[in-house]
Amino acid sequence: MVVEKKLVQTQHLIETGLCAWQSWNELGVIARAELIAKWVEIISQEAALGKLAGEMAKYQKHQAITLLGDEKLMPGPTGEVNELYSAGRGLFIVAATDSEQSCSINAIVGHVSAALLAGNTLVLALPQAQQALQFVLLNTLHAAGIPELVVQGAEETQLTALIESSKVAGVAFTGDEKTAQTINRTLSARDGLLAQLVAEVSGSALAYVTDDHFILRFITERTRTINITAVGGNAILLELGGGDH
Repeated sequence: MVVEKKLVQTQHLIETGLCAWQSWNELGVIARAELIAKWVEIISQEAALGKLAGEMAKYQKHQAITLLGDEKLMPGPTGEVNELYSAGRGLFIVAATDSEQSCSINAIVGHVSAALLAGNTLVLALPQAQQALQFVLLNTLHAAGIPELVVQGAEETQLTALIESSKVAGVAFTGDEKTAQTINRTLSARDGLLAQLVAEVSGSALAYVTDDHFILRFITERTRTINITAVGGNAILLELGGGDH
């Protein structure tokens, strides 16, 4: 009975996170960056997180605006406009090994801020020893104006079921390489959606989460085509390349 209840709760977390994803993703990078900026102000004064955690979130905000803030105009034929833009992948799980070191906290903050800025929703499932940290993260994120369904919390015992769900887009992991490999094997064995593992395993070096293009691991690229041929042009051009032509 307890196991069944946990599975129901886990499924509810996934479904509610996915329901919140579309509106959060459509909010846009700039609007999400404004909310993360508010979060930076809050966590910089939070003793459990500290100034360096605030600097990490601030760095991810800067990279999001720089890399994702503007849609890119792509070449195309006359009468057609093609735009390249980014979107979040969906629902990410934030996990970590049992460590309360400041480098681990900063890496987790980096994962959380980058994933949110990219347009993803999150479920935090940190180890039991880090539940106090998880509580602080959730409270400060919600205090910054980020909706409760966009960032949810789960118990460590729910982590495996969360990772095994084919509806989860990926896992943002902080910890050791061996655990990262185990998570990657679990993701690879799933049916359905191809999941992304974003892992910081360099310890205090924080080499991965501080990479200039780190945030790109949390996005998918999309294109938008606007055909304006029929506006003052030759509508027959719309037929080119269509059907058996």
